[in-house]
Amino acid sequence: MRNLRLSSLKAFEAAARNMSFKLAADELHVTATAISHQVKSLEQQLDCRLFIRRTRQVQLTDEGQELFTALKRAFDEVDEVARRVKSRRSRDVVTLGLGPIIGTRWLAPRLGDFWNQHRDIDLRLHHTNFPMQHSSDQFDLAIAWGDGHWPGMEAIPFINIEVTPVLAPTLKQPVSAQDLLAYPLIHERDRQGWQQWLRAAGVERVDDDIGTVVDDANLVLQTALDGQGVALGILPFIESDLANGHLLRPFELAIDPGKAYYLIHRKSSLDKGAVNSVKNWLLAQI
Repeated sequence: MRNLRLSSLKAFEAAARNMSFKLAADELHVTATAISHQVKSLEQQLDCRLFIRRTRQVQLTDEGQELFTALKRAFDEVDEVARRVKSRRSRDVVTLGLGPIIGTRWLAPRLGDFWNQHRDIDLRLHHTNFPMQHSSDQFDLAIAWGDGHWPGMEAIPFINIEVTPVLAPTLKQPVSAQDLLAYPLIHERDRQGWQQWLRAAGVERVDDDIGTVVDDANLVLQTALDGQGVALGILPFIESDLANGHLLRPFELAIDPGKAYYLIHRKSSLDKGAVNSVKNWLLAQI
């Protein structure tokens, strides 16, 4: 019956829950007489008694108990939904910029821990293949790949990496570094990485046009996993693939590419407490 007045239902529910018109009146900041009138109006609409009234107490009738049970369940559900809506609206939004490989290989397995610790923060991930300085106005914090120098940004060393050749077990394993020149080489963004590693391995002649250039680190890794060529795997991001045999590491040599991951932000970003919380959580992970 949608024509029942909400004020009458609230008065009845409070009186039934407290088993007292006076306590219900105190809760709703009205008089006991007002509660009595609201309940009486509801009884008239329903054409039944909801309370047995005694001198100093009230008792629910069977009809009153049935109505109270339904109302309490409905009011409790409304309260819970309202609490969730309010909680979502009051959560602080923090945007974190990051590249593809560190997002999938490092951050994703840790997100459950973040949500358990910081339910009051709405963390939004801004994923890009491009250098972070190209979109710095779109994030509060970023995990950026580079040399540590970003104009106008604070940069904190985050994760140092090394790279080493990896390939699928379906491919014939190279015996020497020189043998790699006969394989399709998979490059990330440019050819410098492979040139660095091959020279460090003692390969004197490295042609500039060997292999395919890909701008997404995850695609580089997936291409290697699919047996389409040899890639420079990033340690520590490929440790699970090496452990389970999905990728093989034919050589012990791993080199520092001269860059690393940094946690970067504008100085003003830390004015927001939630950004500080995300920053501290990220640093605690390493």
